[in-house]
Amino acid sequence: MNDVLPALLALAAAAAPPTWRYEVTWRPEGLAVVARLPAGSGRGLTVGAPGFVRQVSVDGAPTALADADCRRGCVVRLRFDLAASTDEARGFVGPARGGIQVTRPGDWLPVPARAPRDGTFALTVHTPAKVTFAAGLEQTPEGWRGPASLLADGPPAAFGPLDLAPLPVPGARRVTLALPRIPLAVPRSVVEAWVTREATRVARYFGGLPVPDLLVLALPVDRDDIPFGSAHGLGGATLQVYVGKDAPAEAFRDDWKLRHELVHLGLPNLPPRHRWMEEGLATYLEALLGADDEAALWGELAEGVAQGLPRGEGLDGTRRWGETYWGGALYWLMADVELRVASHGAKSLQDALQTLRAAGGNMTVRWPLARTLAAADAGTGQHVLNELHRAFGERGAPVDLEGLLKRLGVATSRGPAKLSAAAPWAPYRPRPPALSGDGGGATRSPARSR
Repeated sequence: MNDVLPALLALAAAAAPPTWRYEVTWRPEGLAVVARLPAGSGRGLTVGAPGFVRQVSVDGAPTALADADCRRGCVVRLRFDLAASTDEARGFVGPARGGIQVTRPGDWLPVPARAPRDGTFALTVHTPAKVTFAAGLEQTPEGWRGPASLLADGPPAAFGPLDLAPLPVPGARRVTLALPRIPLAVPRSVVEAWVTREATRVARYFGGLPVPDLLVLALPVDRDDIPFGSAHGLGGATLQVYVGKDAPAEAFRDDWKLRHELVHLGLPNLPPRHRWMEEGLATYLEALLGADDEAALWGELAEGVAQGLPRGEGLDGTRRWGETYWGGALYWLMADVELRVASHGAKSLQDALQTLRAAGGNMTVRWPLARTLAAADAGTGQHVLNELHRAFGERGAPVDLEGLLKRLGVATSRGPAKLSAAAPWAPYRPRPPALSGDGGGATRSPARSR
C-alpha cells in the first residue's frame, strides 16, 4: 500500500495538463524573463522575436534557446530588448505614442519548439509605479493565463504610462480601456463613453460580448480623426484603435471603425483563405448595427455589395478588396435574408451568431470553417450558412442582386433607397436594431469607402 500511493500521485501528475509559468520584470534596459517549464517540454525553445533576446541561461548555464533541454523541466532566464523590438515592429503594431511600448507576449516568452496541445501558461508581470502593463489575456488575482498552445500567436499587450478604465459591457467578464496619459482634445470620459457604447451595441446583438475579456488599447496619434483600428485574438482579445489627439467629440460620435473591429470578436480565427468571411461579417454588421435610418442603410448596402459580386469563381482565397469586404458582406446579408424567409421571420443571422458565441466560437480560438458554420447553423435548425458557402466560397455562383433587392422592397438610387412594404419579402428585410427595439440607439455614421 505504501508503494501504491506515490505511484498513483505520479500518474495523476503525469496526466494533469502542464502549466508554463512566467515571471517578467520591466526595466528601462528591457524585460527580465524567468520561465519555469514543466517536465515534457522537450528539446529546444523558441520566442517570437529571437533577434532581441539577450543573456539566455537554462538551469543557470548560458546556452542558446535552440539547445535548451527541458525534457525534465527547466528554468530559463533571458533579457529582451523591448525598446528595440517595438521600434522595429511599428509597421505592424503602430508607432509608440506617449511612451507606450506595444508588444506581443509571444515575442519574449520562451515556449517549447514543439508546443503541447494541452496545458496553460501563467504570467506574472512586475513594473515600477509609473509603468503599467495591459493585456487582453484572461486575468487572475496573480496575473494572466491562457492556453499554452496559443501563447506564441496571442494578442498584443502594452507597457507604459497608461490609465486603465474598467467598462461595463453586457456579457463580458472584463473590458478594459487603456489610454496613455497625454492630453486629448476631448475629456477622457468621451473616449470611455464611445468604447462602452459601441461594445454594448455589439454585445446586445450577440447576446453578450463575444469574448469574456477584452483590452481596448487607444493609441493617440497626431491627427484630428480616428484613422483606423485592428483586432487581435487567439488566447485573448485586444483591439488597437488609433485616436487623433485633436479629434473632436463628433469624431467619436460618428465613428464606425471601432464597431467594425468589435464585430470581428464574434468569429473564430478562420484559415486565411476565408478572410472574406471575417471582413464581410464586420462590414455587414458594422453598417446594420450603426444605422438609425433604414433607407440610408439600404442605399449604402446596395451600393456596397454591388462591388463584391462573384466573378464566376469562389471567394475562398480571394485577395480582391471588393470581394473581401463587400462580397463577404453580401454573403452574410443573403444568409440573414434566407434565414428570415425560410423561418417566416422566426430565425435570423442573429440567432446563428448567438449560438456560435454560446458554443465558444469567438476570436480567442482558431477553428476550421466547417466547425464554425456547423455551430452557427445549429442555432437556426437549417444549413443556410454551409449551403451559401458552397455557392459563394467554392463556386462563385452568380447573384441576382437586382431581383433580391426588388423582393425585399428596396429600390436603389443615389443616396437613400426607396423602401416598399408591399414587396413579398419586405417583412423579412433586416432592420437596424436601433429601429427594432432590440438594442442599439446609435448615431448614424456617414457613408464611407474602404
